[in-house]
Amino acid sequence: EEPAATEPEAGLAPSPVQPTPAPGVATPSPGDDDTIGWPTTLNPTGKTYYVSPGGNDANAGTSVTAPWKTLGKAAQMLRAGDTLLMRGGSYVTNYFQPAYSGTRENPIVVKAYPGEVPVITGNPTYNVYFNVVGRAWIVVEGLRFEETSGGIQIAANGASYLIVRGNTFRNHRGETMINVAASDHVLIEQNSFDTTGDPAGA
Repeated sequence: EEPAATEPEAGLAPSPVQPTPAPGVATPSPGDDDTIGWPTTLNPTGKTYYVSPGGNDANAGTSVTAPWKTLGKAAQMLRAGDTLLMRGGSYVTNYFQPAYSGTRENPIVVKAYPGEVPVITGNPTYNVYFNVVGRAWIVVEGLRFEETSGGIQIAANGASYLIVRGNTFRNHRGETMINVAASDHVLIEQNSFDTTGDPAGA
């Protein structure tokens, strides 16, 4: 028989119910970022991969001279602790939906190759470009989403511990640049947003 619920003492507010972390998601520790539970310094220890518009998905992807071509290939290969460096150039109608989660100590990081500007553009696959569904500990940093033609540029659905940082979103003909649904511990910071919707007003 379940115990009966008790009323809080007079003058005391009831204790808030603490959410249960998703499987594989660590509880924040002392010294973490106090807003979302991330370590203050990210030092993933996995492999570094490369992707380039001039690459080939048959490549190993582990060197700057033999990069993959598509974000779809990268999404299937990245594991906890891995970093994907995106070379400069246009990624047209590429679709990124990570197949695996990172961890607190070893997130999956997707970011621009130093000194270069990767541009995600074109028509979206499944109406979205970056789609984080039911995954945790993912970082998207330093990318440019530009001249996109509808849908959502970055979507988080059932995601946990996601950082979207230092990206540029411009000239998006759809209504939504970033959409977050049923997700927790999502940090969106230091991004630039410029022009969404049909410029003709239609």
